Amino acid sequence: MIKTLATLMGALALASTSALAGFVWEFGDSSSNPYSLGGGGPTATMTLGTGAEGWHNDWSLGSATGYWDLGRDGSISLTGLGIGDPRGVTATLSVCQWYDGTLFPGGLRYAATGSGITLGATTWSTIESAASGSFQGEWRHYTTQLTLAPGATLDSLLITSPAVGATISRVSVDFAAVPEPSTCVAGALSLCVLGIGWYRQSRKSAA
Repeated sequence: MIKTLATLMGALALASTSALAGFVWEFGDSSSNPYSLGGGGPTATMTLGTGAEGWHNDWSLGSATGYWDLGRDGSISLTGLGIGDPRGVTATLSVCQWYDGTLFPGGLRYAATGSGITLGATTWSTIESAASGSFQGEWRHYTTQLTLAPGATLDSLLITSPAVGATISRVSVDFAAVPEPSTCVAGALSLCVLGIGWYRQSRKSAA
């Protein structure tokens, strides 16, 4: 019975959550600008700001094999996203950025194109610490949550570096449709029924 309960819980979890999809731009793989994903997919366009060094793979910044130095107030524009669903969507924008606290202190700015879109808070975690010549720094993974209202469409995202510049090795956007409330309720009821059956059977076995 326990095995059956676990199997049903897994199946209900899959049914109540739409499959996760996403787009990934790995700048270690390509110095193309614009950088279009295969099959006419979304495009990342880098606009270099003042003092930008452009694409590099020779700065010995940890294990990263390629990155864009955007310069001051440079940007990455993600276009052709076309993310939306009648049920609403939850999405996550992820950026891998070099941080050293002085020349590169983080502080990216984000903007979304489309109505019914809410940008949430940005959090970060350390990917790896590394030394580049006399500079000590680390690669950080910055994530920003986005919420799309039912029927809303996310057309594009703009990532802008601060006035001191930014170096970025990877950008991704992951998204999934919000599950139907009726599906969640049905799943909860099914688990309750199965749980009651398991409890009764265990009581009989103990008697």
